[in-house]
Amino acid sequence: MIRINRTTLAVVGLALVTIGLSVFAVGTPIADAATEPPAPTADAAGVQPQVSDNLSLAAYNDGTYSVKQGDRCIPITPLGDGYQTAEEYYDYRHPETNPSSYMYSSHGTTNLQEGDTSRLFLHDGGDGLNLGIVHGELEGTGDGGGVTFVFTGLPDGEWAVKDDQYDLDLVNGSGTNDDVWDSRNDASRVSWTWADGRTDGGMYTGLGDDFSIEISPSFNDAADLQLNDGEITDWQVVSGDDRDPQTASLDMTESIELRSGGCTAVTALDVEDATSDSVTINATVTNQGDAEETVTVPLALDGEVVDEHELTVAPNGVVTFNASVATDGAETVSVGGASASIEPDDGGFASRLPGFGVPVALTALVFVLALGARRRR
Repeated sequence: MIRINRTTLAVVGLALVTIGLSVFAVGTPIADAATEPPAPTADAAGVQPQVSDNLSLAAYNDGTYSVKQGDRCIPITPLGDGYQTAEEYYDYRHPETNPSSYMYSSHGTTNLQEGDTSRLFLHDGGDGLNLGIVHGELEGTGDGGGVTFVFTGLPDGEWAVKDDQYDLDLVNGSGTNDDVWDSRNDASRVSWTWADGRTDGGMYTGLGDDFSIEISPSFNDAADLQLNDGEITDWQVVSGDDRDPQTASLDMTESIELRSGGCTAVTALDVEDATSDSVTINATVTNQGDAEETVTVPLALDGEVVDEHELTVAPNGVVTFNASVATDGAETVSVGGASASIEPDDGGFASRLPGFGVPVALTALVFVLALGARRRR
């Protein structure tokens, strides 16, 4: 008969308890004291945490815009002073306007104009954010030209300036209103043709804060109207200061996307560590543009912004950063629009003790029983 003394029973009992706690901890998640995360509270400065439906960098960083063409991204800054309307800025004149002109051209964008060149830009005006287009140069060296643009995804606005669209005045000779403007729903097809020393173009008002407009170009022989021998040799986007604008040439054969938001985005998100109390992430932020950008990157739990990081990313550069936040029972974490699930990995009670766990406890039990049996033989 095998006799087990009290000391042996105590050791066996401890081993059994260890096994039970280990199995319980592994099989049953440890519940938080509160079943719901607490309501957002103000920080030391009294600022309430933000809640946003769209946490992408493009949506979160207001006032940034870009042109995307293929793999290329060009950040752009609107022209204008915030006061002039689109009509005032473009200043289109013909014999029926005041002031009048028989040049049928834009007199307000002369600092942006270039012969044999088509240019587009954003304009910050008294009537909001506008899209501007100007072809050719008033009294310049250009030979005129022909261009057709197809616009899709236009916001709920209007063409405030249509160069050339005007009431025909056959008496004064303005009977050659050849441009064609065809707009339906959120799309427009516009065909321009103009003579040497003049301009063509237009202004679309009401872009709003969130937009993505595709522009498909057809220049010269590919345009719908070919009424002169002029030829456009460059298509450019203009940005920055009206007095010293910056230009970037575009591929004349490919469509572009004119959009709100810059060229920087979160391109990778990894959850490095997650417990029932906190989560640590590693995020990669990439600037696909050819200019430096400074962005505010929001970190959110279940869609609620709990932290922000300001990063400056070099042209075509990459920045990686780590951050840790308390989870408060949240199930998802997102950084700049990229999201990941939070899966706590706390482990069990026994596994958190040095050298303990279910396998170790089982081994200890077998050893104790064997030792007890040997002593009582």
